[in-house]
Amino acid sequence: MTETPSQSRTRTGALLVAGSVLVATGGILGLLGLGLGTVALVTAARRRVGQMEIPPSEFARTQFARARAATSAGVGAWRSQPTPDGVESRRNALAGV
Repeated sequence: MTETPSQSRTRTGALLVAGSVLVATGGILGLLGLGLGTVALVTAARRRVGQMEIPPSEFARTQFARARAATSAGVGAWRSQPTPDGVESRRNALAGV
């Protein structure tokens, strides 16, 4: 039995509608999954911050102060190193001293 052109269009149209419904359903499920994952991540992050002994802002401030002190100590040690002959005069010349 051969199909008439109108039957072929009807079948093609039904397949397009079914495919569109499946794609829309998949998109909605994907967005729901993304939303649930985001809620779970935010909840876990808040719980983690709540369990910390030191608030993150204070911890960051402390670590920054330690890094600054270490940098200053390193620069001071580097500047206090004795220089080989001739290097100091070139440094002064470059610095405009």
